[in-house]
Amino acid sequence: MSVTEIADLKEIHKSLILKGKHSEKFKAASEKHLKGAKEKYTQLDNIDKSGSINLKDAAILFSFIREKNIKTIFEIGTWFGTSAFIMAMAAGEGGMVYTCDTKDYYVAEHENIQYFNGESSKYLRTLKGVKFDFVFIDGSFIGNDAKKISEKTKIIGVHDYMDNKKGVRNIRVLKKIWGKCNLIKPVKGSTVAFLIKE
Repeated sequence: MSVTEIADLKEIHKSLILKGKHSEKFKAASEKHLKGAKEKYTQLDNIDKSGSINLKDAAILFSFIREKNIKTIFEIGTWFGTSAFIMAMAAGEGGMVYTCDTKDYYVAEHENIQYFNGESSKYLRTLKGVKFDFVFIDGSFIGNDAKKISEKTKIIGVHDYMDNKKGVRNIRVLKKIWGKCNLIKPVKGSTVAFLIKE
């Protein structure tokens, strides 16, 4: 990434998180929904405690998508839409990001993002005929979604790949389905891991 791209990414990352945290939907729900949360998401001007991907994760996703020339993306776990927006930027012209979340805090409007409010299983069925270059999982999937996901792509990324976190569980489930695959673990300062089918 160039210095300009890094500076732009930093500004976009910050502005999307602040826009999400200051949105009326999030503020109205945050006290009830996140009461007592260790992360203290309710500190409205705290970028680091946002529930969103961090800047290092954003840079890694952006670079990975550019390097692999990824165009069609499905994301589970939208939150404010920070990662969706960054992936749409990286995919560039002709790219498309389909993203879904059961919580409706999405604020990252972009012409190449289709946001769905609801369970991933519903939208995997809706997009039945669509193949994805990449699936990014920053949430939990249910039922046989893992099998559906594994049939639609050969590259999966997960957020929160740390001990006892959802990313580790998601990778474990998908590895069982795929069998032979390569795991790229997160670099220092990141929690994004990738699983590539052989």
